[in-house]
Amino acid sequence: MTGDKRYLVIGSNSFLGRAITAELWDSGAQVDGLYHINKDQLFNKATHYPVSGMKHLQHSYTTVFLVSAYIPAKGEEGMEERLAEVNEQLVEDVCKAFPESKLVYCSTVSVYGNSLEPLNESSPAAPESPYGRSKLAGEQIAAGHPDHAIVRISSMYGPGMKLHTFLPAVIGQALEHREVHIFGDGSRLQNYVHVNDVARFAIRAAERPESDTYLAVSNESTSNLEVAELVSLKVGNTKITFGGKDESASYVYNNEYTRRTLGNEAATPLDRGLTELIEWIRKQY
Repeated sequence: MTGDKRYLVIGSNSFLGRAITAELWDSGAQVDGLYHINKDQLFNKATHYPVSGMKHLQHSYTTVFLVSAYIPAKGEEGMEERLAEVNEQLVEDVCKAFPESKLVYCSTVSVYGNSLEPLNESSPAAPESPYGRSKLAGEQIAAGHPDHAIVRISSMYGPGMKLHTFLPAVIGQALEHREVHIFGDGSRLQNYVHVNDVARFAIRAAERPESDTYLAVSNESTSNLEVAELVSLKVGNTKITFGGKDESASYVYNNEYTRRTLGNEAATPLDRGLTELIEWIRKQY
């Protein structure tokens, strides 16, 4: 990255948006951000504007990172309209507003369906949730941009993440109750990738001149029991209990194409990332 390039991060108040902004800034680039309403996580060395003012921006951007996404809560009312507004219409608006820029669209592995085989960049999309279907629609819109990169992300974690997801919930149980409860036998596999690793995948995708689809995942998936054991070890004096059923599918990925093409891989071991996350969550209590 050089100082003569300028980048725009749409969704700069999200924890991925902040990570991308910080990484770009540290490389010496000029960075602007767009936020929706909240401003509590903005990387304050960059310049930020409300997303409502997007059409009034006067700068020419080398790359636009579209991080903004709407992830509905289960059973949330009115979610279809909001999904269409943020995950589809916003993509179309960005494509129209920045036809000369490289567009990096941050998507999700939720565009895939259940699979017993490792999923890769060319695995067929078969989303099973309204969120996954809206993100696939967003991908299809982004693919119409003449210069684009689509980055599919697995379970992203790190300081600043939402506290209701699995990793923070497990850590919270350990810190508050000295107990971690696991549904089923804990064998379900999930793929956790650190937010800073995702930021670097997105930036490498921006640097590659070709339009393509990438998979921002860690090199291996981890069982829920392994996560519970790691958290128990790090927090100390924590027992693991089992009960109920876990009927969710396991997911395994192979992003060899992404690693080879971008010359990049997820470099943060889960062990180290969990230590960082535990310390951040301690401060939230």
